[in-house]
Amino acid sequence: MAGGALFDTLPVSVNKVYFDKEKLKILVTGATGLLGVNLVKRLVNDNHSVRILTRLKSPVWPFDGLEVERFIGDIVDGRSVRLAAEGCDVVFHAAGFVSFTPFLRHRAYSINVTGTRHVIEACQGAKVRRLVHVSSIAAIGYGQNREVVDETVPWNFDTLKDPYHDTKREAELSVISAAQNSDLDAVVVNPGYLLGPWDIKPSSGRLILVAASGWLWIYPTGGISVVHVGDVVEGMIQALRRGRAGERYALSGENITYKELFTKIARMAKVRSPFLPFSKVATLPLGLLGDQLGKMWPKAFSDINTPVLSSGHIHHYISSQKAQDELGYTFRPVSSAISEAYQWFLQHGYIKKHKGCGGK
Repeated sequence: MAGGALFDTLPVSVNKVYFDKEKLKILVTGATGLLGVNLVKRLVNDNHSVRILTRLKSPVWPFDGLEVERFIGDIVDGRSVRLAAEGCDVVFHAAGFVSFTPFLRHRAYSINVTGTRHVIEACQGAKVRRLVHVSSIAAIGYGQNREVVDETVPWNFDTLKDPYHDTKREAELSVISAAQNSDLDAVVVNPGYLLGPWDIKPSSGRLILVAASGWLWIYPTGGISVVHVGDVVEGMIQALRRGRAGERYALSGENITYKELFTKIARMAKVRSPFLPFSKVATLPLGLLGDQLGKMWPKAFSDINTPVLSSGHIHHYISSQKAQDELGYTFRPVSSAISEAYQWFLQHGYIKKHKGCGGK
C-alpha cells in the first residue's frame, strides 16, 4: 500500500499534520462546479488566499463579495494550468467532466485524463507542497448483492463502457503513480453522489430537479451513496491536513436506493413519487436504440443509452470507514443534503414550488 507498511500498522494519531494554522495560497480548479463553489467559500472563510482557474465565460457570481483571484484559462491547456499553479502552496483539483453518455468520450478524456496530467505537471513544476485530487466513487468498484465495499475492492465498471467511470479511474491512477514514483505529494479523495446548495450549473442536482417536477414515473432499481457537499468539503480539508501521500479516501455518505432517494425528494416537493421500476429487461433494447440515435442527436439521448441505463441497476454502496478513522470524516443524513439542495434551487428560481404533476 502506498505510504509504506509502517503507516499501515501505527495508530492514526502519528499521521503527519500538514499546514497546521498556516494561511495558504491555494489554487482551485473546477471552482464553478457544485463542489468547487462550496470549497472556495470555505477556504476564503478560513482566510486562505484563493485563486481559481476558470474559463472566460464561466459564471463567477457565487464569488461576489469574496476576495478570490481569478485566473482565466482551461484545464485542457497545459500552459494556463502551469501559470495558474505558480506561487501556490496547495492545489485542489476539482475540475471534471461528468457524463455517462458514450457520445462525448473524447471530451471526458480531454478534461478528466489529459487535464489531470496537466495539473500533475504544473504541481511538479511549481513545487506545490500538496495536491488534493478529487476523484469519484466511480473509480471504486461495486459489490454484489448490495454489499457495501471500500477502497480496496477491485474496479469492475469496465463492462459499462461509459466515459465517466473509465476516465475518472485513469486520472486517479495517474495521480497515484506520480505520488509513488516522483516527488509529488498528492492525496486522492473519492466523493459519493453530491447534493447540496450552490449547484449553479445543475450537475448531480439535476436529479432533484427531475424528481421535484412530479413528471418522473419510473425509477432505477439500483442504489448509490449520497453525500452532502459540505461534508465532502470538510473531508477534503482534512485530507489536505492529515491524508497520507499516495492514498485515496472514500468520502461517501448514506447508501440508499434510487427509489428511496426519489421518494424523499418527491415528498419534499409535495409531488407524486415515481412508482414504476425500470426493469433490466427493458434496458437492452432501449439502450441500444439510444446508442444509435444518440450518434445523430447526442443531447436528446444523453440519458437514454446503454451505459446510463445499465448503471441504474447497480447498487454502488461505499464505506467511508478509512476516512473516518484517518481523517476524522463524518457525514450527515441524506435528508439534510436533499433539503438544502432543494431549498437552494427553490430560492434561486430553478424550481417552481409545488407545480409538479400529481402534486398533493
